[in-house]
Parts: sequence; structure tokens; C-alpha cells
Amino acid sequence: MLGLSRLKLMTTIILLVIGLQMPVGQPNKGNYLFTFAQITDSHIGQANSAVILQNTTNWLIHQKNVVFGVHTGDIVDNCWKPEEWKEAYRIMHTLDYHCNW
Repeated sequence: MLGLSRLKLMTTIILLVIGLQMPVGQPNKGNYLFTFAQITDSHIGQANSAVILQNTTNWLIHQKNVVFGVHTGDIVDNCWKPEEWKEAYRIMHTLDYHCNW
């Protein structure tokens, strides 16, 4: 049986946006050469996980300067269920033409 904190970790997508600051213009003004985004542990197949991942990718699409995205951790909850892979594939491909992933 999973503890509550483990369950929360498994069902929560952690989005980490990291920028590489370059000395362009005045310092500390948010001048970045590029930004990449990390999405982790989407666990497609659990309650609300597809909605959370879709909201995350939609948010990323509207961010400026995000040039690369990476998904780490568990993409689907049940690797033997093709419908979970198809849903994850559909959602992640909304990033096409917006950032490399």
C-alpha cells in the first residue's frame, strides 16, 4: 500500500523551468539565452493525470523562449495499456512546432 506522500508524488507533475542567464543588457533583468522545461512523472492512467499534462503542455506552448522540453520519470501508469501510451503521445505532441522535446 502506498503512503499518501508517495501517492501525491506519483500523481503530481512537477514542472521545472530553468534558464541559462547570459550577460545581455543590464544584469538581473531576466535576459536569458534559452529556457528548457522538464515535466516529470505524468502517470497517464491515473485520475486527472491527462488533464494535468494537457494543461502543462498548453502552458509551455504559451511561454516565450522555451526551446527544449524533456519528460522524465513515469510517462504512463500501466505500461501494458496501449491507450495510456496513445493518450500520452497525443498530449506530448501538442508541443510540436513550439519547442523541441
